[in-house]
Amino acid sequence: MDNSPGHCVRCGKKMDAFDLEESANGQCLECAVKRVDDSVAKEIEKAAPKEIPAWVKTTGLGALLLVLLIVTLKNIPAVRESFAELEPISTGISPTDSATKACIALLWKAARLLQDKMELKSVPSCPAGSHPYAVDEAGNIRVVRCPNPEEHGVSDISVSEKNPIPRVTK
Repeated sequence: MDNSPGHCVRCGKKMDAFDLEESANGQCLECAVKRVDDSVAKEIEKAAPKEIPAWVKTTGLGALLLVLLIVTLKNIPAVRESFAELEPISTGISPTDSATKACIALLWKAARLLQDKMELKSVPSCPAGSHPYAVDEAGNIRVVRCPNPEEHGVSDISVSEKNPIPRVTK
């Protein structure tokens, strides 16, 4: 390799006057391009993501599956509870006897049928008397009423498609 003036400092190639004038660091055009390509390749190699070892991937996936299993098992009781039969909601303070509680429980079952848009084929009787529940249609809304609310000490016990919670009126 010839490092004398007029030659490339990298490869020793003879450079003419134009090449010497254009060259800022004494390199020929091919060597300058190769140097830039090499530096760009090094930067790309530095920026490239490193390969994750297989044991790290396996351990990470195992840990993730373990966490998901724990969360799932922890939530099983809540999921099971969400499918359980709902208890009646009581608002206000009103002592009730067992016949009134049984009447309200039957109205909860009627409310479920109304909400599911099912036909009320056999209407049960109120536990406080022998009369079957009254089914009225007010417009497009079906209402199921206790036939003898006075036996319960109230003026009305009813449930409807619009208000599926049994309503007791004194």
